[in-house]
Amino acid sequence: MIRRSLAALAVTILLPSTAFAQPAATPAAAPATTPDPAATATDQGGATEGGSPLEVGGDVAESEAEKDPFNLLVISLNVNPADATPGSKGEAELLKAAQEEKLPEAYFNLGVLYLRAGMLDRAWGFFDKTLELSPTFSEAVALQGYIHGMRGNTADSTALIEKAVAMNKYCAPARNYYARKALADGNYDEAIRHCRIALLGDPANTNIYVNLALAYFRKGNLELADFIVKEGLAAQSSKAPLLNLRGLIALKRNDVRGAFKAFEEAHKQDPNYMDALKNLAAMELNYKAFDAALQRIDEVLAREPENRQYQISRAVALRGLGQLPEAKALLESLQRTDPNNFEIAYNDCILHQEYIKDREAAVGRCERSLALTQKGHPKFVELGKRVKRIKEEIEVLKNTPPDVPTPTPTPTPTPTPDSPDKAPVPEGTAPVEEGAPAPEAPKEAPKEAPVQPEGTDQK
Repeated sequence: MIRRSLAALAVTILLPSTAFAQPAATPAAAPATTPDPAATATDQGGATEGGSPLEVGGDVAESEAEKDPFNLLVISLNVNPADATPGSKGEAELLKAAQEEKLPEAYFNLGVLYLRAGMLDRAWGFFDKTLELSPTFSEAVALQGYIHGMRGNTADSTALIEKAVAMNKYCAPARNYYARKALADGNYDEAIRHCRIALLGDPANTNIYVNLALAYFRKGNLELADFIVKEGLAAQSSKAPLLNLRGLIALKRNDVRGAFKAFEEAHKQDPNYMDALKNLAAMELNYKAFDAALQRIDEVLAREPENRQYQISRAVALRGLGQLPEAKALLESLQRTDPNNFEIAYNDCILHQEYIKDREAAVGRCERSLALTQKGHPKFVELGKRVKRIKEEIEVLKNTPPDVPTPTPTPTPTPTPDSPDKAPVPEGTAPVEEGAPAPEAPKEAPKEAPVQPEGTDQK
Protein backbone atom coordinates (compact mmCIF):
# COMPACT_ATOMS: atom_id res chain seq x y z
CA MET A 1 0.00 0.00 0.00
CA ILE A 2 2.80 2.37 0.82
CA ARG A 3 4.45 1.75 -2.52
CA ARG A 4 1.17 2.44 -4.31
CA SER A 5 0.70 5.66 -2.40
CA LEU A 6 4.25 6.60 -3.33
CA ALA A 7 3.42 6.14 -6.97
CA ALA A 8 0.48 8.48 -6.52
CA LEU A 9 2.88 11.02 -5.04
CA ALA A 10 5.28 10.76 -7.94
CA VAL A 11 6.68 14.12 -8.89
CA THR A 12 7.61 15.97 -11.98
CA ILE A 13 9.76 19.00 -11.38
CA LEU A 14 9.59 21.72 -13.95
CA LEU A 15 11.98 24.53 -14.63
CA PRO A 16 10.20 27.73 -15.66
CA SER A 17 9.98 28.74 -19.27
CA THR A 18 8.01 31.58 -20.64
CA ALA A 19 4.35 31.01 -20.30
CA PHE A 20 1.25 32.81 -19.21
CA ALA A 21 1.66 32.22 -15.39
CA GLN A 22 1.79 29.88 -11.88
CA PRO A 23 -0.19 28.56 -8.07
CA ALA A 24 -4.35 28.70 -5.01
CA ALA A 25 -5.97 25.81 -3.49
CA THR A 26 -9.32 26.77 -4.93
CA PRO A 27 -10.08 27.52 -8.56
CA ALA A 28 -10.89 31.16 -9.19
CA ALA A 29 -14.46 32.05 -9.95
CA ALA A 30 -15.44 32.10 -13.59
CA PRO A 31 -14.93 35.51 -15.21
CA ALA A 32 -17.92 37.76 -15.22
CA THR A 33 -17.48 38.22 -18.95
CA THR A 34 -16.02 35.82 -21.46
CA PRO A 35 -13.58 37.68 -23.73
CA ASP A 36 -15.15 38.63 -27.03
CA PRO A 37 -12.91 37.76 -29.98
CA ALA A 38 -14.29 40.75 -31.82
CA ALA A 39 -13.18 43.15 -29.10
CA THR A 40 -10.12 45.31 -29.73
CA ALA A 41 -7.42 45.30 -27.07
CA THR A 42 -6.59 48.97 -27.19
CA ASP A 43 -5.22 49.75 -23.78
CA GLN A 44 -4.50 46.33 -22.47
CA GLY A 45 -1.68 43.94 -23.17
CA GLY A 46 -1.27 40.87 -25.27
CA ALA A 47 -0.49 37.29 -24.43
CA THR A 48 2.91 36.11 -23.32
CA GLU A 49 4.76 32.90 -22.67
CA GLY A 50 5.82 33.65 -19.16
CA GLY A 51 4.21 35.27 -16.14
CA SER A 52 3.83 38.87 -17.09
CA PRO A 53 0.96 41.27 -16.58
CA LEU A 54 -0.81 43.45 -19.10
CA GLU A 55 0.86 46.20 -20.95
CA VAL A 56 -0.30 48.75 -23.38
CA GLY A 57 2.10 48.67 -26.25
CA GLY A 58 5.40 47.16 -27.16
CA ASP A 59 6.44 43.60 -27.80
CA VAL A 60 5.45 41.08 -25.21
CA ALA A 61 8.56 40.25 -23.27
CA GLU A 62 9.39 36.78 -22.10
CA SER A 63 9.75 36.13 -18.41
CA GLU A 64 13.04 36.47 -16.62
CA ALA A 65 12.81 32.75 -15.99
CA GLU A 66 13.66 32.37 -19.65
CA LYS A 67 16.94 34.15 -19.10
CA ASP A 68 17.66 32.60 -15.71
CA PRO A 69 16.83 28.88 -15.66
CA PHE A 70 16.62 29.01 -11.86
CA ASN A 71 14.23 31.93 -11.57
CA LEU A 72 10.70 31.23 -10.34
CA LEU A 73 11.43 27.56 -9.73
CA VAL A 74 8.09 25.79 -9.65
CA ILE A 75 7.43 22.16 -8.90
CA SER A 76 4.31 20.32 -9.92
CA LEU A 77 3.37 17.31 -7.83
CA ASN A 78 1.04 14.70 -9.27
CA VAL A 79 -1.24 15.01 -6.26
CA ASN A 80 -3.74 17.56 -5.06
CA PRO A 81 -1.66 20.67 -4.26
CA ALA A 82 -3.40 20.85 -0.89
CA ASP A 83 -1.94 17.42 -0.04
CA ALA A 84 1.57 18.27 -1.18
CA THR A 85 2.60 20.77 1.47
CA PRO A 86 4.53 20.64 4.74
CA GLY A 87 2.25 19.30 7.47
CA SER A 88 -0.09 17.61 4.99
CA LYS A 89 -1.27 14.03 4.73
CA GLY A 90 0.91 13.55 1.67
CA GLU A 91 3.98 14.60 3.65
CA ALA A 92 3.05 12.20 6.45
CA GLU A 93 2.77 9.28 4.02
CA LEU A 94 6.15 10.04 2.53
CA LEU A 95 7.80 10.38 5.94
CA LYS A 96 6.34 7.05 7.01
CA ALA A 97 7.58 5.30 3.87
CA ALA A 98 11.01 6.89 4.25
CA GLN A 99 11.40 5.99 7.91
CA GLU A 100 9.89 2.50 7.82
CA GLU A 101 11.04 1.22 4.44
CA LYS A 102 14.05 3.48 3.79
CA LEU A 103 12.87 4.12 0.26
CA PRO A 104 15.10 6.59 -1.62
CA GLU A 105 12.08 7.58 -3.73
CA ALA A 106 10.26 8.70 -0.59
CA TYR A 107 13.18 10.85 0.52
CA PHE A 108 13.45 12.27 -3.00
CA ASN A 109 9.75 13.18 -3.08
CA LEU A 110 10.10 14.84 0.30
CA GLY A 111 12.99 16.86 -1.08
CA VAL A 112 10.82 17.94 -4.00
CA LEU A 113 7.97 18.81 -1.65
CA TYR A 114 10.20 21.14 0.39
CA LEU A 115 11.87 22.55 -2.70
CA ARG A 116 8.41 23.45 -3.95
CA ALA A 117 7.71 25.15 -0.63
CA GLY A 118 10.92 27.17 -0.88
CA MET A 119 12.50 25.35 2.08
CA LEU A 120 15.85 24.88 0.37
CA ASP A 121 17.92 23.65 3.33
CA ARG A 122 15.35 21.03 4.22
CA ALA A 123 15.05 19.97 0.58
CA TRP A 124 18.83 19.63 0.31
CA GLY A 125 18.90 17.41 3.40
CA PHE A 126 16.35 15.00 1.92
CA PHE A 127 18.24 14.86 -1.39
CA ASP A 128 21.37 14.03 0.66
CA LYS A 129 19.45 11.21 2.35
CA THR A 130 18.27 9.99 -1.06
CA LEU A 131 21.88 9.78 -2.23
CA GLU A 132 22.99 7.98 0.95
CA LEU A 133 20.53 5.20 0.13
CA SER A 134 21.02 5.36 -3.65
CA PRO A 135 24.31 7.07 -4.68
CA THR A 136 23.38 6.92 -8.38
CA PHE A 137 20.05 8.75 -7.98
CA SER A 138 20.94 11.33 -10.64
CA GLU A 139 17.73 13.34 -10.27
CA ALA A 140 18.63 14.19 -6.66
CA VAL A 141 22.05 15.40 -7.78
CA ALA A 142 20.47 17.55 -10.50
CA LEU A 143 18.02 19.15 -8.09
CA GLN A 144 20.84 19.98 -5.70
CA GLY A 145 22.32 21.72 -8.72
CA TYR A 146 19.07 23.66 -9.08
CA ILE A 147 19.29 24.73 -5.45
CA HIS A 148 22.83 26.02 -5.97
CA GLY A 149 21.56 27.95 -8.97
CA MET A 150 18.68 29.45 -6.99
CA ARG A 151 21.26 30.68 -4.48
CA GLY A 152 23.42 32.22 -7.18
CA ASN A 153 26.18 29.61 -6.99
CA THR A 154 26.50 29.20 -10.75
CA ALA A 155 29.76 27.24 -10.82
CA ASP A 156 28.57 24.72 -8.20
CA SER A 157 25.24 24.45 -9.95
CA THR A 158 26.82 23.70 -13.33
CA ALA A 159 29.15 21.13 -11.77
CA LEU A 160 26.26 19.18 -10.23
CA ILE A 161 24.17 19.31 -13.41
CA GLU A 162 27.15 17.92 -15.34
CA LYS A 163 27.68 15.27 -12.67
CA ALA A 164 24.04 14.19 -12.96
CA VAL A 165 24.39 13.77 -16.74
CA ALA A 166 27.62 11.82 -16.28
CA MET A 167 25.77 9.48 -13.91
CA ASN A 168 22.78 9.12 -16.23
CA LYS A 169 22.81 10.61 -19.73
CA TYR A 170 18.99 10.48 -19.77
CA CYS A 171 18.56 12.35 -16.44
CA ALA A 172 15.40 14.39 -17.06
CA PRO A 173 16.04 17.26 -14.61
CA ALA A 174 19.54 17.82 -16.01
CA ARG A 175 18.46 17.54 -19.66
CA ASN A 176 15.55 19.86 -19.06
CA TYR A 177 17.93 22.35 -17.48
CA TYR A 178 20.05 22.26 -20.63
CA ALA A 179 16.92 22.53 -22.78
CA ARG A 180 15.75 25.60 -20.87
CA LYS A 181 19.15 27.20 -21.24
CA ALA A 182 19.10 26.51 -24.98
CA LEU A 183 15.60 28.01 -25.24
CA ALA A 184 16.79 31.12 -23.42
CA ASP A 185 19.70 31.42 -25.87
CA GLY A 186 17.39 30.99 -28.86
CA ASN A 187 19.06 27.70 -29.79
CA TYR A 188 15.85 25.77 -30.42
CA ASP A 189 17.43 22.82 -32.24
CA GLU A 190 19.74 22.23 -29.28
CA ALA A 191 16.75 22.37 -26.93
CA ILE A 192 14.96 19.79 -29.08
CA ARG A 193 18.03 17.52 -28.95
CA HIS A 194 18.14 17.56 -25.15
CA CYS A 195 14.40 16.92 -24.93
CA ARG A 196 14.61 13.91 -27.22
CA ILE A 197 17.39 12.42 -25.10
CA ALA A 198 15.39 13.01 -21.92
CA LEU A 199 12.31 11.32 -23.39
CA LEU A 200 14.28 8.10 -23.77
CA GLY A 201 14.77 8.02 -20.02
CA ASP A 202 11.49 9.48 -18.83
CA PRO A 203 8.72 9.35 -21.47
CA ALA A 204 6.12 10.75 -19.06
CA ASN A 205 7.97 13.86 -17.88
CA THR A 206 5.90 17.03 -18.17
CA ASN A 207 8.91 19.31 -18.49
CA ILE A 208 10.21 17.48 -21.50
CA TYR A 209 6.93 17.86 -23.39
CA VAL A 210 6.62 21.51 -22.41
CA ASN A 211 10.18 22.34 -23.47
CA LEU A 212 9.91 20.34 -26.69
CA ALA A 213 6.58 21.92 -27.65
CA LEU A 214 7.92 25.33 -26.68
CA ALA A 215 10.94 24.92 -28.96
CA TYR A 216 8.71 24.16 -31.95
CA PHE A 217 6.31 26.92 -30.88
CA ARG A 218 9.13 29.46 -31.05
CA LYS A 219 10.34 28.06 -34.34
CA GLY A 220 6.86 28.85 -35.69
CA ASN A 221 5.84 25.22 -36.20
CA LEU A 222 2.46 25.42 -34.47
CA GLU A 223 1.20 22.12 -35.88
CA LEU A 224 4.07 20.13 -34.41
CA ALA A 225 3.95 22.08 -31.14
CA ASP A 226 0.24 21.29 -30.84
CA PHE A 227 0.88 17.60 -31.61
CA ILE A 228 3.51 17.40 -28.85
CA VAL A 229 1.14 19.06 -26.38
CA LYS A 230 -1.48 16.40 -27.19
CA GLU A 231 1.08 13.63 -26.76
CA GLY A 232 2.15 15.07 -23.43
CA LEU A 233 -1.42 15.34 -22.16
CA ALA A 234 -1.95 11.68 -23.03
CA ALA A 235 1.32 10.58 -21.43
CA GLN A 236 1.04 11.90 -17.89
CA SER A 237 -1.14 13.80 -15.44
CA SER A 238 0.70 17.11 -14.90
CA LYS A 239 -1.51 18.88 -17.40
CA ALA A 240 -1.51 22.56 -16.38
CA PRO A 241 1.75 23.62 -18.10
CA LEU A 242 0.77 21.82 -21.30
CA LEU A 243 -2.74 23.27 -21.30
CA ASN A 244 -1.23 26.71 -20.76
CA LEU A 245 0.99 26.17 -23.79
CA ARG A 246 -2.05 25.02 -25.75
CA GLY A 247 -3.58 28.41 -24.95
CA LEU A 248 -0.49 30.17 -26.30
CA ILE A 249 -0.71 28.16 -29.51
CA ALA A 250 -4.39 29.11 -29.83
CA LEU A 251 -3.49 32.78 -29.44
CA LYS A 252 -0.92 32.50 -32.22
CA ARG A 253 -3.76 31.18 -34.36
CA ASN A 254 -5.99 34.10 -33.32
CA ASP A 255 -8.32 31.65 -31.59
CA VAL A 256 -9.16 33.82 -28.59
CA ARG A 257 -11.96 31.61 -27.27
CA GLY A 258 -9.80 28.51 -27.58
CA ALA A 259 -6.97 30.24 -25.73
CA PHE A 260 -9.22 31.39 -22.92
CA LYS A 261 -10.68 27.89 -22.58
CA ALA A 262 -7.21 26.33 -22.41
CA PHE A 263 -5.96 28.80 -19.78
CA GLU A 264 -9.11 28.28 -17.74
CA GLU A 265 -8.71 24.49 -17.91
CA ALA A 266 -5.06 24.79 -16.89
CA HIS A 267 -6.10 26.86 -13.88
CA LYS A 268 -8.73 24.28 -12.92
CA GLN A 269 -6.21 21.45 -13.22
CA ASP A 270 -3.81 23.23 -10.88
CA PRO A 271 -5.03 26.40 -9.15
CA ASN A 272 -1.45 26.91 -7.95
CA TYR A 273 -0.05 27.17 -11.46
CA MET A 274 0.60 30.89 -11.72
CA ASP A 275 1.13 31.17 -15.45
CA ALA A 276 -2.42 30.09 -16.21
CA LEU A 277 -3.80 32.54 -13.63
CA LYS A 278 -1.71 35.39 -15.04
CA ASN A 279 -2.76 34.62 -18.58
CA LEU A 280 -6.42 34.61 -17.59
CA ALA A 281 -5.93 38.00 -15.93
CA ALA A 282 -4.17 39.31 -19.02
CA MET A 283 -6.91 38.19 -21.39
CA GLU A 284 -9.69 39.56 -19.21
CA LEU A 285 -7.91 42.88 -18.90
CA ASN A 286 -7.17 42.98 -22.63
CA TYR A 287 -10.82 42.42 -23.45
CA LYS A 288 -12.07 44.85 -20.82
CA ALA A 289 -13.64 42.36 -18.43
CA PHE A 290 -12.34 44.62 -15.68
CA ASP A 291 -14.22 43.08 -12.74
CA ALA A 292 -12.94 39.60 -13.53
CA ALA A 293 -9.46 40.90 -14.35
CA LEU A 294 -9.23 42.76 -11.04
CA GLN A 295 -10.15 39.58 -9.17
CA ARG A 296 -7.43 37.59 -10.96
CA ILE A 297 -4.87 40.37 -10.52
CA ASP A 298 -5.59 40.49 -6.80
CA GLU A 299 -5.04 36.71 -6.65
CA VAL A 300 -1.67 37.15 -8.31
CA LEU A 301 -0.67 39.98 -5.96
CA ALA A 302 -1.75 37.96 -2.93
CA ARG A 303 1.03 35.51 -3.86
CA GLU A 304 3.43 37.95 -5.48
CA PRO A 305 2.83 41.25 -3.64
CA GLU A 306 5.91 42.92 -5.15
CA ASN A 307 5.07 42.03 -8.76
CA ARG A 308 5.40 45.47 -10.33
CA GLN A 309 3.71 44.55 -13.59
CA TYR A 310 0.59 43.37 -11.85
CA GLN A 311 0.60 46.35 -9.51
CA ILE A 312 0.40 48.55 -12.60
CA SER A 313 -2.17 46.24 -14.15
CA ARG A 314 -4.28 46.70 -11.05
CA ALA A 315 -4.26 50.44 -11.65
CA VAL A 316 -5.39 49.82 -15.24
CA ALA A 317 -8.25 47.60 -14.06
CA LEU A 318 -9.32 50.22 -11.51
CA ARG A 319 -9.23 52.85 -14.23
CA GLY A 320 -11.36 50.66 -16.47
CA LEU A 321 -13.91 50.31 -13.67
CA GLY A 322 -14.09 54.09 -13.34
CA GLN A 323 -12.39 54.07 -9.94
CA LEU A 324 -10.13 56.96 -10.96
CA PRO A 325 -9.12 58.23 -7.48
CA GLU A 326 -8.03 54.71 -6.53
CA ALA A 327 -6.10 54.26 -9.79
CA LYS A 328 -4.44 57.67 -9.33
CA ALA A 329 -3.45 56.92 -5.73
CA LEU A 330 -1.98 53.55 -6.69
CA LEU A 331 0.11 54.97 -9.54
CA GLU A 332 1.36 57.83 -7.36
CA SER A 333 2.35 55.33 -4.67
CA LEU A 334 4.22 53.22 -7.22
CA GLN A 335 6.01 56.27 -8.61
CA ARG A 336 7.31 57.18 -5.17
CA THR A 337 9.02 53.82 -4.86
CA ASP A 338 9.95 53.38 -8.53
CA PRO A 339 10.33 56.88 -10.02
CA ASN A 340 12.10 55.82 -13.22
CA ASN A 341 9.64 53.13 -14.27
CA PHE A 342 8.34 54.05 -17.73
CA GLU A 343 5.24 51.88 -17.51
CA ILE A 344 4.10 53.64 -14.34
CA ALA A 345 4.79 57.09 -15.79
CA TYR A 346 3.07 56.28 -19.08
CA ASN A 347 -0.07 54.97 -17.42
CA ASP A 348 -0.14 58.01 -15.15
CA CYS A 349 0.07 60.24 -18.24
CA ILE A 350 -2.82 58.41 -19.91
CA LEU A 351 -4.92 58.47 -16.75
CA HIS A 352 -4.67 62.25 -16.33
CA GLN A 353 -5.08 63.14 -20.00
CA GLU A 354 -7.76 60.75 -21.20
CA TYR A 355 -9.69 59.86 -18.04
CA ILE A 356 -9.31 62.56 -15.40
CA LYS A 357 -8.99 65.11 -18.23
CA ASP A 358 -6.70 67.43 -16.27
CA ARG A 359 -4.52 68.96 -19.02
CA GLU A 360 -2.27 70.93 -16.68
CA ALA A 361 -1.46 67.82 -14.66
CA ALA A 362 -1.29 65.62 -17.75
CA VAL A 363 1.28 67.68 -19.64
CA GLY A 364 3.86 67.40 -16.87
CA ARG A 365 3.24 63.70 -16.43
CA CYS A 366 3.42 63.02 -20.17
CA GLU A 367 6.62 65.06 -20.49
CA ARG A 368 8.11 63.03 -17.67
CA SER A 369 7.06 59.82 -19.38
CA LEU A 370 8.63 61.06 -22.62
CA ALA A 371 11.86 61.86 -20.77
CA LEU A 372 12.10 58.20 -19.76
CA THR A 373 12.23 57.17 -23.43
CA GLN A 374 14.59 57.91 -26.27
CA LYS A 375 14.45 57.97 -30.03
CA GLY A 376 13.57 54.52 -31.30
CA HIS A 377 11.43 53.67 -28.28
CA PRO A 378 8.00 52.38 -29.44
CA LYS A 379 6.27 55.16 -27.49
CA PHE A 380 8.68 58.01 -28.29
CA VAL A 381 6.82 59.44 -31.27
CA GLU A 382 3.36 58.90 -29.76
CA LEU A 383 4.30 60.70 -26.53
CA GLY A 384 5.89 63.57 -28.44
CA LYS A 385 2.63 64.10 -30.35
CA ARG A 386 0.61 63.68 -27.17
CA VAL A 387 2.58 66.36 -25.30
CA LYS A 388 2.36 68.74 -28.26
CA ARG A 389 -1.41 68.25 -28.52
CA ILE A 390 -2.00 68.86 -24.82
CA LYS A 391 0.05 72.06 -24.89
CA GLU A 392 -1.86 73.29 -27.94
CA GLU A 393 -5.16 72.63 -26.18
CA ILE A 394 -3.96 74.53 -23.12
CA GLU A 395 -3.00 77.53 -25.30
CA VAL A 396 -6.36 77.43 -27.07
CA LEU A 397 -8.12 77.49 -23.71
CA LYS A 398 -6.06 80.44 -22.53
CA ASN A 399 -7.13 82.46 -25.59
CA THR A 400 -10.73 81.27 -25.64
CA PRO A 401 -13.40 83.70 -24.31
CA PRO A 402 -15.38 82.28 -21.38
CA ASP A 403 -18.55 81.85 -23.49
CA VAL A 404 -16.85 79.72 -26.18
CA PRO A 405 -17.24 75.95 -25.67
CA THR A 406 -14.12 74.21 -24.42
CA PRO A 407 -12.59 72.00 -27.11
CA THR A 408 -12.81 68.30 -26.47
CA PRO A 409 -9.35 66.73 -26.28
CA THR A 410 -8.58 64.19 -28.96
CA PRO A 411 -7.11 61.13 -27.30
CA THR A 412 -3.95 59.79 -28.88
CA PRO A 413 -4.84 56.44 -30.43
CA THR A 414 -3.27 53.50 -28.66
CA PRO A 415 -1.63 51.06 -31.06
CA THR A 416 -3.69 47.97 -31.71
CA PRO A 417 -1.77 44.71 -31.28
CA ASP A 418 -0.94 43.27 -34.68
CA SER A 419 -0.50 39.77 -33.36
CA PRO A 420 -1.56 37.75 -30.28
CA ASP A 421 1.76 38.34 -28.61
CA LYS A 422 2.16 42.03 -29.38
CA ALA A 423 0.25 44.78 -27.68
CA PRO A 424 0.38 48.53 -27.28
CA VAL A 425 2.36 49.77 -24.31
CA PRO A 426 0.39 48.69 -21.34
CA GLU A 427 -1.81 50.76 -19.45
CA GLY A 428 -2.61 47.36 -18.06
CA THR A 429 -1.18 43.87 -18.06
CA ALA A 430 -0.18 41.37 -20.70
CA PRO A 431 -0.39 37.57 -20.83
CA VAL A 432 2.53 35.39 -20.01
CA GLU A 433 4.40 32.71 -21.90
CA GLU A 434 6.11 29.87 -20.18
CA GLY A 435 8.39 30.74 -17.53
CA ALA A 436 8.05 33.91 -18.44
CA PRO A 437 8.51 39.36 -18.46
CA ALA A 438 6.54 42.29 -19.57
CA PRO A 439 6.04 45.28 -21.81
CA GLU A 440 6.59 48.93 -21.40
CA ALA A 441 3.49 49.03 -19.40
CA PRO A 442 2.86 45.96 -17.28
CA LYS A 443 2.19 42.98 -19.39
CA GLU A 444 -0.23 40.28 -19.00
CA ALA A 445 0.67 38.61 -22.15
CA PRO A 446 0.08 34.91 -22.21
CA LYS A 447 2.92 32.82 -20.99
CA GLU A 448 4.28 29.59 -22.11
CA ALA A 449 3.84 27.12 -19.35
CA PRO A 450 6.79 27.57 -17.06
CA VAL A 451 8.78 24.45 -17.00
CA GLN A 452 8.51 23.40 -13.46
CA PRO A 453 11.45 22.08 -11.48
CA GLU A 454 12.55 18.79 -12.83
CA GLY A 455 12.31 15.47 -11.27
CA THR A 456 11.25 12.08 -12.33
CA ASP A 457 8.08 10.17 -11.85
CA GLN A 458 9.10 8.10 -8.91
CA LYS A 459 9.23 4.44 -9.08
